[in-house]
Amino acid sequence: MLMASQTSQGHLDSMDRSGIDAAVLFPTYGSYLVSIDSMDSSLAHAFGRAYNDWLRDFCRAAPKRLIGVGLIARHERRRWWPRRGASRPLAGPRW
Repeated sequence: MLMASQTSQGHLDSMDRSGIDAAVLFPTYGSYLVSIDSMDSSLAHAFGRAYNDWLRDFCRAAPKRLIGVGLIARHERRRWWPRRGASRPLAGPRW
């Protein structure tokens, strides 16, 4: 596995070698996981929280360069918004 996929510093080093100033990090498999209709909503929200907590910590190394896009479970969305806030960024600068 590439070091860039394991640590924030590995990702930043890879970006530096490639001449990339900033990266927007989108959830991939996690987006699929939390949209399974038959999944219990509490479990879907737990997966979303775990991913977002990991992403916040990953981006903390360089918040102006590593810009995280949070994951929101589609199960009972109203339950999610009060906890995270629609206007507060998860990581990185405000656009």
